[in-house]
Amino acid sequence: SDFARLCTWRMMPDARQTAYFLQRKMGGFFSDPAALCEILSTRTNEELRAAAQVYEKDTGKSLSDALKHATGGTLYTGDYGKWIARLAEFDREEGWAGSPQQLEDEAHRLYKACEANLISTDEGPFLEILAKASPEHIAYLEQAYENHPKTKRSLRKTLEKGLSGNFRTALLAHCTPKWEFLAHRLHVATKVEDLVDTGTDEEIICRILASCSKNDIFYNLIPTYDQMYAEKDKKDFQAMMKSECSGDFLQAIQDVTTSYPPCGHLLEPERATYEGTTDETRDLAYQALQMTYNYETAGELGARYDALVEATAWDLPFPTEGIDSAL
Repeated sequence: SDFARLCTWRMMPDARQTAYFLQRKMGGFFSDPAALCEILSTRTNEELRAAAQVYEKDTGKSLSDALKHATGGTLYTGDYGKWIARLAEFDREEGWAGSPQQLEDEAHRLYKACEANLISTDEGPFLEILAKASPEHIAYLEQAYENHPKTKRSLRKTLEKGLSGNFRTALLAHCTPKWEFLAHRLHVATKVEDLVDTGTDEEIICRILASCSKNDIFYNLIPTYDQMYAEKDKKDFQAMMKSECSGDFLQAIQDVTTSYPPCGHLLEPERATYEGTTDETRDLAYQALQMTYNYETAGELGARYDALVEATAWDLPFPTEGIDSAL
């Protein structure tokens, strides 16, 4: 069920979760380009390298090689395959220390490759300049592109109009600020803009809410979503979830997205941090444990490692054999 997916995925350690998501969306000719681009473009180098270690430990295979194979391998060397191959090196630029002249030169090259080219787009400069560019670099480059004397649209509008297919999807995922892109993906999941209503894509909702911390959901994801879509759809994030989801799944979404982070569990903080409530929360938790904790039972359960694994799915052998049938 979707309720089980969200709960189970949120309990997974970050590296295993990312590795699992990537493995789930790598299916050769049946891979999910939008999901792969979402995952690869919203994780840091450190997070992707940690996922690669988990994947290799559990499968004996290289995650980088698996991604390249899933998006073309030796049979297809198109622009999308080349783009994923570059992302799969997990060495995206961090920060940016270039010069204004570099930005001007790059903006001019991108202008000549697409907007100024009336016949067809030259994808080469987009691969060369953007694939390794950090979010900071891209933000500066977007400004430089808009300041170019001959451009008539933004860099992202140029990508939308000048490119197509999976390559366009990949570049837009990479060049859109993280929280704007994830908010867009949640909006895509609701299918509210589709000409034919094919139903909500609950997996996208589960994947995004499972991979974000409560702080990020509360302070970044939901405010960005509401700013982008609340007025347009006449529904904020919470209202949209109520209209698209139901039952235990909706309750789980509300539990994940409505309480103040980080949670006090036994005492809900009035503010977003534990400041002012840490001592009281600790004392309440200690009292509750003293009254209810059974050392003998805990010892028996703790010794049953297999039971813990079965109950939580935290450390299932990768790929997670049997987990989907349970969900």
